[in-house]
Amino acid sequence: MTDEVDEPAASGVQVTAERELREPREALEELSSSVFRVLRRLGVQPNELEDGIQSVLMQIWGRWAVLGKLPSDELRAYACTVASGVAIDFSRRRGRVQAHTGTLEIEPVLDEPGPDVAVDQKRALEMLDTILRAMPEERRIVFVLYEIEELGVHEIASRLDVPVGTIASRLRKAREEYERAVVRLRAAQAFPGGRR
Repeated sequence: MTDEVDEPAASGVQVTAERELREPREALEELSSSVFRVLRRLGVQPNELEDGIQSVLMQIWGRWAVLGKLPSDELRAYACTVASGVAIDFSRRRGRVQAHTGTLEIEPVLDEPGPDVAVDQKRALEMLDTILRAMPEERRIVFVLYEIEELGVHEIASRLDVPVGTIASRLRKAREEYERAVVRLRAAQAFPGGRR
């Protein structure tokens, strides 16, 4: 008898180890676009983005043994709420209560839009950024997680450790602010100089 390892068993172990390494990497890469959007919409500056994304992904990686078992939508929800916490930390580090939201330099594009569609999309994103900039941080976080990242109210409440009623109230107020701001901005665009 020899101490040789059966070839198929050894390669099976290697394939499993490679899969265990590849799956977190692929999952983290998939999460990075959502994390990017949340960080930018919540005011993380362009020069802070790499650090912010890395902070979120490292927190997820550190708990991968538990988080890796979550369904992809729950993992995404977790990543978005971690990103909101990181955005708040960056805002506090800058010494401001209200984060300055900038426009996204890189928007995920599904298809190449025509020039008219691209201009309309750019205007809509600029309008969204203007509205989000004016919104109080606690409402902006809920609005971004619910309306942009499509997380549910219960999921947001659970992840932020805030009562569901509080999340629903913040969302309602944020939606009202958003609607009023859209009307105001559209009127300003339609009637430059304030004349009607």
